Amino acid sequence: AYRRGSMNELITDGETGFLIRPNRENEFIKAIHDSSSISRGKCRENVEKRFSVGAMADGYLEVYNKILKNENC
Repeated sequence: AYRRGSMNELITDGETGFLIRPNRENEFIKAIHDSSSISRGKCRENVEKRFSVGAMADGYLEVYNKILKNENC
Protein backbone atom coordinates (compact mmCIF):
# COMPACT_ATOMS: atom_id res chain seq x y z
CA ALA A 1 0.00 0.00 0.00
CA TYR A 2 1.11 3.55 -0.50
CA ARG A 3 2.62 5.28 2.52
CA ARG A 4 -0.20 7.86 2.65
CA GLY A 5 -3.35 8.70 4.56
CA SER A 6 -4.48 6.11 7.07
CA MET A 7 -2.23 3.35 5.74
CA ASN A 8 0.40 4.14 8.40
CA GLU A 9 -2.24 3.48 11.05
CA LEU A 10 -3.52 0.27 9.47
CA ILE A 11 -0.31 -1.44 8.37
CA THR A 12 2.80 -2.16 10.42
CA ASP A 13 5.45 -1.98 7.71
CA GLY A 14 7.21 -5.30 7.22
CA GLU A 15 4.98 -7.04 9.77
CA THR A 16 1.38 -6.89 8.53
CA GLY A 17 2.14 -5.53 5.07
CA PHE A 18 4.43 -3.13 3.28
CA LEU A 19 4.19 0.63 2.97
CA ILE A 20 5.56 1.91 -0.32
CA ARG A 21 6.30 5.46 -1.40
CA PRO A 22 4.47 6.45 -4.61
CA ASN A 23 6.35 6.07 -7.88
CA ARG A 24 8.99 3.78 -6.37
CA GLU A 25 8.78 0.73 -8.59
CA ASN A 26 11.83 -0.82 -6.94
CA GLU A 27 10.04 -0.74 -3.57
CA PHE A 28 7.01 -2.47 -5.09
CA ILE A 29 9.20 -5.19 -6.57
CA LYS A 30 11.02 -5.71 -3.26
CA ALA A 31 7.69 -5.90 -1.37
CA ILE A 32 6.42 -8.55 -3.78
CA HIS A 33 9.56 -10.63 -3.23
CA ASP A 34 9.34 -10.13 0.55
CA SER A 35 5.62 -10.87 0.80
CA SER A 36 6.23 -14.43 1.97
CA SER A 37 7.79 -13.01 5.15
CA ILE A 38 4.41 -11.64 6.26
CA SER A 39 2.76 -13.91 8.83
CA ARG A 40 -0.92 -14.55 8.07
CA GLY A 41 -1.40 -15.38 11.75
CA LYS A 42 0.08 -12.05 12.81
CA CYS A 43 -2.17 -10.23 10.33
CA ARG A 44 -5.25 -12.00 11.65
CA GLU A 45 -4.26 -11.32 15.26
CA ASN A 46 -3.83 -7.64 14.44
CA VAL A 47 -7.25 -7.41 12.75
CA GLU A 48 -9.02 -9.24 15.58
CA LYS A 49 -7.36 -7.03 18.19
CA ARG A 50 -8.13 -3.76 16.43
CA PHE A 51 -11.27 -4.30 14.34
CA SER A 52 -13.39 -7.00 15.99
CA VAL A 53 -16.91 -6.24 17.21
CA GLY A 54 -15.58 -6.26 20.77
CA ALA A 55 -12.78 -3.83 19.94
CA MET A 56 -15.25 -1.52 18.19
CA ALA A 57 -17.65 -1.64 21.17
CA ASP A 58 -14.79 -0.90 23.58
CA GLY A 59 -13.78 2.05 21.41
CA TYR A 60 -17.31 3.46 21.41
CA LEU A 61 -17.59 3.05 25.19
CA GLU A 62 -14.29 4.88 25.63
CA VAL A 63 -15.53 7.80 23.53
CA TYR A 64 -18.90 7.91 25.33
CA ASN A 65 -17.18 7.91 28.73
CA LYS A 66 -14.92 10.77 27.66
CA ILE A 67 -17.96 12.74 26.51
CA LEU A 68 -19.82 12.10 29.76
CA LYS A 69 -16.86 13.19 31.89
CA ASN A 70 -16.72 16.51 30.04
CA GLU A 71 -20.42 17.32 30.53
CA ASN A 72 -21.36 20.10 32.93
CA CYS A 73 -24.51 18.66 34.50
